[in-house]
Amino acid sequence: MSPQPAVRDREWQELCSSAMPAADIEKELSRMKKLTWHRWLCEERAIGKEILSARRFRGRVRIDERRNAVSPHIAPSGEPIGFERRNSGFTSFSAGGQRGLWMSNRLAGDTPLFVCESPVDCMSHFALA
Repeated sequence: MSPQPAVRDREWQELCSSAMPAADIEKELSRMKKLTWHRWLCEERAIGKEILSARRFRGRVRIDERRNAVSPHIAPSGEPIGFERRNSGFTSFSAGGQRGLWMSNRLAGDTPLFVCESPVDCMSHFALA
C-alpha cells in the first residue's frame, strides 16, 4: 500500500528544504570551465571534441578541478538544481543538489525531441545520427 498523499507531500517538502539553493549550485558551476575535450568522453565513450564543441552541446558540459565531466541538472524553471560528475569508473552527484533533467542547447527550428537517460547517451545519439 502506498503512503497517503499528505505523507508524500511532507517527504517532498523535507527533501526540497534540505537541498542546496540554486544560487549555490550556479556559483559552483560558474567556477568550472566549459568542456571542449575530456579523456574519458573522447577515448572511452567516443564523444570527440567536435561533438562537445557543436552548437547543440557547447557549454552544456563542464570540467571540475579534478578533471571530471560535469553535467548540470535543470529545474523546469530553467535554473540549475544539481549536477552529476562522471569520469572513468566514477560517478557522483552534487551534495545537496537535486536530480532533474540535463538539456542540450535549444536551436532555432528544433522539432524532434529526444529523451535519453544521460547526457552521454544524448551526445552518443547525436554522434550516430
